[in-house]
This record gives sequence, structure tokens and C-alpha cells, in this order.
Amino acid sequence: MVWDRKGSCADSSCAVTLYGGTVDTVYCDLHDSIAGPVRACPVAGYLDIFNIISTHLNQPDLGLGQGHTVQHVLF
Repeated sequence: MVWDRKGSCADSSCAVTLYGGTVDTVYCDLHDSIAGPVRACPVAGYLDIFNIISTHLNQPDLGLGQGHTVQHVLF
């Protein structure tokens, strides 16, 4: 599951988080801070796919290609 948040706050304007099966399992996270972007990938095996997703958020398939299913969920 990928969470993508955009805002207008100068020190917290965006965040992208890649979760495992639940929101308690964070694979990777990228967020803005007052010191600039902060990236963490506690589960290093997901770094490559997280980099693809976080740089292709504007594409319908998140840059993952036909082998993956992407479904937009509104909250």
C-alpha cells in the first residue's frame, strides 16, 4: 500500500510511504521536513521499488508496468 500526501505547509509539503500488509509495517518513507527531504527505508529490500513509485506518482501505474495492479483508494 502506498500513501501519497501533498500539502501547502512549507516544512511538511509532501510525504510518500510504502506499507506492508498493514499501516503498522512501514517499508519505506519519504517526507519533507524543515531541514529538507528525509528518506528512510527500514526494509532495504523495498528501496528500488519505492524509488520507482516515488518518482512516478503522476503515472497511472506508478511506473511499475503491466505486472502490477494499482488501485486508487479515497479516504
